[in-house]
Amino acid sequence: MVSRIFHAAAVICYSWTVRTSTLTMEPACIRHTELPGTSRLFADFTYHFDRVARFYRHDPHNPASLIAAARELDYPEERRQAIVRNLAAQNGQSESLSRLAQPGTVAVVTGQQVGLFSGPAYTIYKALTAARLASELTARGIQAVPVFWLATEDHDFDEVNHAWVFDASRTPVQVRVDGRVDSNGRQRPVGGITLDRPPVNELTRSLDGFPHAEELAAVVKEAYPSGVTMGAGFRALLAKLLGRLGILFLDPLDPAVREIGAPLVAEALSAAPELKARLLQRNRDLADAGYHAQVHLEEKTSLFFLLEKGERIPLRRKDSEFSELRDRAAEVSPNALLRPVMQDYLLPTAAYIGGPAELAYLAQAQVLYDRLLGRMPVAIARTGFTLLDSRATKLLDRYKLRSRSLTLWCRIRSSAPLRIRPRSSSAAWTACARSWRVSTIHSWPLLTRAGRRLFTNFKKPAARPPAKSCAATSAPPRTPTTSPVSCIRTATCRNASIRSFLFSRSMASTWWTGCTNRSSSIVDHRVITV
Repeated sequence: MVSRIFHAAAVICYSWTVRTSTLTMEPACIRHTELPGTSRLFADFTYHFDRVARFYRHDPHNPASLIAAARELDYPEERRQAIVRNLAAQNGQSESLSRLAQPGTVAVVTGQQVGLFSGPAYTIYKALTAARLASELTARGIQAVPVFWLATEDHDFDEVNHAWVFDASRTPVQVRVDGRVDSNGRQRPVGGITLDRPPVNELTRSLDGFPHAEELAAVVKEAYPSGVTMGAGFRALLAKLLGRLGILFLDPLDPAVREIGAPLVAEALSAAPELKARLLQRNRDLADAGYHAQVHLEEKTSLFFLLEKGERIPLRRKDSEFSELRDRAAEVSPNALLRPVMQDYLLPTAAYIGGPAELAYLAQAQVLYDRLLGRMPVAIARTGFTLLDSRATKLLDRYKLRSRSLTLWCRIRSSAPLRIRPRSSSAAWTACARSWRVSTIHSWPLLTRAGRRLFTNFKKPAARPPAKSCAATSAPPRTPTTSPVSCIRTATCRNASIRSFLFSRSMASTWWTGCTNRSSSIVDHRVITV
């Protein structure tokens, strides 16, 4: 229920206090530049896109970009029907699949590595962002469906074999797959790795005392039975949690999917010398502009892996020799820079939802898109949140600290230790640590209830309260503007605008936000106090 709307400090945004029978949610806005670890590339992508425009095909802040990306799609009907058949085999029949089968329907794509118990919390944020944007595009007459790319080909098992949760004392606890999966030192696609004993019991013990813990444990146990693969468990859990949002899941390890993508891989193998040269030049261009290259690339770096006997083997050969593998293109797996091009060859992608690292990949991969596809989707940043539970909030209140003080101490502690600290710094850092090390587990329980109702039934208030001035400036906010994708609420002040979507959780409630208007298309970080 919407009880009030107010303007947040420094960055103007409309915020709702949402109350359910058990939860109260207080959101606040923080610019990404105030968070530790924000790269210059992501900061400029978010707040000064003109500085990075040459590294992307579309301006995500331009209302016309999504329309332009949809119109430039040259997606053969034969490929559409082939991918629909394979999606049907992986997902079953659904309304989203029926719409994707229709000519002209576009995809809003996101994805994530298949981490244990659905991995980090932003897995959920990505999926919700994609579902919301697809819904908004459809409402504006551009038929769109959300698609989640399961990164099952990735071979970094140590990165996905654990999950962070809170125990009853609100202490972060790592739940990990018992022992190492036997791979004899060889790289294997993590999606196909079998878990003989998923750590469901350990998770259940950690959640003891939390609201809806029993319900959550039952859902996880159903998704992760003994003998499940990492990819199947991940997909089953997300499908259970987000099924009503119409998200389609695509597993690229499926041999039938790989056959559809084989022509693109074959072309990439033949063009390997040119592709390598383009990427090396792009890395130099990024460095000259003062930005980083997310994927390190050298003359000897390979863009390809070979999937053979359950392994993912790096292909080490001269670039001119890769064309010899054209006949085995369906067995070749692309690296991190070529993978998004393969994804958008398989799907009619109009927009891609990614985090800072993935958006940095795309800054490099643009040269591959231009050479192999002749098109590129609109790159849009996923939403981001910091979640403060009641205990962390009490610590902040005790020392009269605000969310901006919290991010300040996080930045200080992440960069260098302090010799002398104010008395309140320990409390602020404790709150920071408790709120930032959160996993998807605590996003789940009420997502299937209040969150889904809010997603589908949320209504705008009939009238807005009078706008207030920015707390950090004397300038009044500009008149709220209409977002190009029909945001629930959009307002601008000093280059900031927000659209909001609410969903609930057991330990905390999460706020989905975004923006797309031309003058101030900015997605700020949200601090959620419950």
